[in-house]
This record gives sequence, structure tokens and C-alpha cells, in this order.
Amino acid sequence: MNSIQLGKFLGWFSLGLGLAEMAAPRRLTCGLGLPVSPAVVRLFGMREVGAGLAVLTYPGSPGPVWARVGGDALDLAVLATSLGQGSRRQRSRALLSTMAVLGVTALDIACAAALTRGQTRAAQTARRTRVQQSVRYVPYADGVETPAVDEAEVIGSIIQAMTRESQTVAARDGKTVRASHAKSTGLLKGELRVLDGLPQALAQGLFAKPGAHPVVVRLAQGLGEVLSDSVSTHRGMAITRTRSGRRGAVQVLRHAGGAWPAWPK
Repeated sequence: MNSIQLGKFLGWFSLGLGLAEMAAPRRLTCGLGLPVSPAVVRLFGMREVGAGLAVLTYPGSPGPVWARVGGDALDLAVLATSLGQGSRRQRSRALLSTMAVLGVTALDIACAAALTRGQTRAAQTARRTRVQQSVRYVPYADGVETPAVDEAEVIGSIIQAMTRESQTVAARDGKTVRASHAKSTGLLKGELRVLDGLPQALAQGLFAKPGAHPVVVRLAQGLGEVLSDSVSTHRGMAITRTRSGRRGAVQVLRHAGGAWPAWPK
């Protein structure tokens, strides 16, 4: 039974209980050991009927079921006042009624929570769909991107800064390492799978056709110096498509530089 079916069951249960409370309130107060007047029971019955009709009218909506949870809390408060009153037989009936209401309350809470999660997922899916429908893909062409006037100057300054960093590390450590992601912390061999059914705008280049491609993934520290693994810093991950077999992977490892982790057999 899914959450919507459970909600419908609780709706019919609420409707039936409410009609019984409205039709025979005195019999219910005596049978359940409730220290309340028949008029109050009739009010409870009207509330149950309203809640049941709301649940059945809006199946899948968590609001009416959460309203039932509020009604359950009110029922439990009334029953709690009767646990220490009346004869032993009345207290026993009140205790049994309290246990029954607790069971129904648990069902109401579980159903309402499940419906809320479903409603949240549906809203997120609808939001993603709207975003995807609003995206306009721009086909690549040489004129799509216009280089900034100072782009060459900016690139040159970045190269100079990275060169100075490498020279500083070389002077300090006595060896030269990469200006970024200097220390390899792991090397993984895997497979990149291109799934079928990609949107036309995404099915480009390597992703134009479904298939599987051997890859090597290099994990590394982000800085341009070799530090202990205990140092908290950003990490990097690079994925390289290789030729099939061990030879292509080894060539990528040599090109990556840094530490040589053991290659899994």
C-alpha cells in the first residue's frame, strides 16, 4: 500500500468514525469511558467527517492528513484526562482507546510524512523541468566567444606568477614540481560510459555516440608543492581518456608526474 492508498483508507476511516460519533455519541462515551458530554463527541464527529472528506477530495495532498494528526492530538488530550477518572473498568476502556488512537496517530504521521516527501520531490522535478525547458543551447562557432582586449596580458601574468611559485619551491626543496596539483595522492583506472539518449545539444564530440572509454583518474593535492596528506587543502581530480590496456595508462601516469601509487592488478 503506497502513501496515497493509505491516505484514502484513513479518509474513509475518518468519515466512518465521524458519522458514528455524530449518530451515537452517548453510546461511544459510555463504551470508551470518556468523561465528555455527547455534544462534544458530536463536534469531534463533525471534525472527523470534515477531515475525511478533505483527505478523499485531495488524495496525495499532505495538508488534510496533517490536519488529522492535529485532531489525533486533541483526542489524546481528552483521553489523557480520563485515564485517572471513573471506575477501574472505565479506566481500562480509556487506556485501550488511548492505545488505539496512538496507533492511528502513528499511521497518520507516517502517511503525512510520506505525502510531504512525495510532494517535495514532485515540486523539485517540476522546477528542474522548467529550468531545462528555459535553457537555450548555443551551437559552437568561432564567433561565439570574443577574447577580451587584455586577455593575452592576463594569461601572461598568470604564467609569470606560476613560474615564480615553481622557482620558490625549487629553491626551497631542491627540486622542481608542477605549479599546481604537484603531489599525486592516487591513480585510478576506470571506464567512462556514454549513455544512449542524450539530448542533441549534449551529444557532441566524445559524447556523440553511446559507448565505453578507458580512462585514468589522477587524484592530487591542489597546491604547487609537495605537502603531507594531513595538511588540509583543496584537492584535484583529472580524468584522461587513454588507449586500451596498461601501456596507455602508464603513459598518462608518467605525464602526470608526482608520486607513483601502486597500480592495482
